[in-house]
Amino acid sequence: MAAEWWCRSSSWEGVVFLDTALFAFLLGLGNRARTSAMPQARFLSEARILSMPRQTITALIATLSLSGIASAAEKPVSFTNDVMPFLMKAGCASGNCHAKPEGQNNFKLSVLAYDPKHDYNEIVRDDRGRRLFLAAPEESLLIKKATGAIPHEGGARIEVGSEAYQMLMKWISLGLPFAEENEAKLTSVTVEPREKGYAKSEAQKLKVTARYSDGSARDVTRLSLYTSNDKEMAVVDEQGLIKVGTTSGEGVVVASYMGMVDVVRVTVPADKKLPDDLYSKLPVNNEIDRPVYARLKKLGIAPSEG
Repeated sequence: MAAEWWCRSSSWEGVVFLDTALFAFLLGLGNRARTSAMPQARFLSEARILSMPRQTITALIATLSLSGIASAAEKPVSFTNDVMPFLMKAGCASGNCHAKPEGQNNFKLSVLAYDPKHDYNEIVRDDRGRRLFLAAPEESLLIKKATGAIPHEGGARIEVGSEAYQMLMKWISLGLPFAEENEAKLTSVTVEPREKGYAKSEAQKLKVTARYSDGSARDVTRLSLYTSNDKEMAVVDEQGLIKVGTTSGEGVVVASYMGMVDVVRVTVPADKKLPDDLYSKLPVNNEIDRPVYARLKKLGIAPSEG
C-alpha cells in the first residue's frame, strides 16, 4: 500500500518520498555507506525496506545521515542558489518552455524562478516523484531528458559531464536539499562595465556579480542571461561577450540572473569629434538640458537647431 514518508535531518529539507522513491533513497544511502563510512552495511532489498515499520525507517535514515554519508565538510547544495540557476541558464524556466502559463507536458516551472518552492515541488514531488531517482541519479528522468538521452521536445539542454550536469547529480545524490538553515538570499545583481565608450567592432567581456543578504558575492557571469536591445549597435553571446557593430550611436545590453537585472550602456561615438566649446555654449533652459548635452557630447552629436 502506498504511503508517504517525511525525511527530516541536517542533510534533507522535509522531502516527501513515496514507497518506490523511499526505497531508492535508502538503497542509495546504503550503497554509499557500504563504500565509505559504514563498510559493514548490508544490502537493503526492496521488500525488506517496504516491510519496515515507520519508526525503523526513521531510525535508519537518521543513522545513515549521521554516519558521514553527507559529509559536513562537503559544501552544501541549495536548490534555490545552486540548482535553479543552471536550469534557468538551460532555458527550462523560460516563457517558451516549462514556464509557459500551461507548462510543458504536465511540467510547469515559475517564470524566472520567482517561486522556488513551487519549482522544487514540481521537480521533486509532482507526478509521484518520477522525475528523480536517488539510488542512481544518472537514471533520473530530469537528467535523461535534459541531456537528450531520451526524447525531449526541447532537445538536449545540458551536456553530460558539464558543470550543470555535475551540480544536478550532486544535488540528487545528497538527497534533494531545498535550502540551508538561515540561507542567504539574493539581493542584487551588478554588471561591469556598466557604461563605456567603444570603438566600432570592439569586443568586451562582461562580468556579472550576484550579491547576497549575508554580504557574500558570486561571479555568475556564466549563469546569466543576456539580451541586446539593438543588434546593429551590439550583439552579446551566451557567455556575456559583447561585439560592437559598425554604427555610431547607443545601445543597451541587459544582463539577468534569477529574475534580477542590470544594464550595460554601449556608446559608440561618431567618427568625427566635435569641439568642446560647441556644447559649453549651448543655452541651459532647465535641468534636463544638462544631462542631454552631456549625452550628446559622449556620442559626438550636435544638438538640432530650433
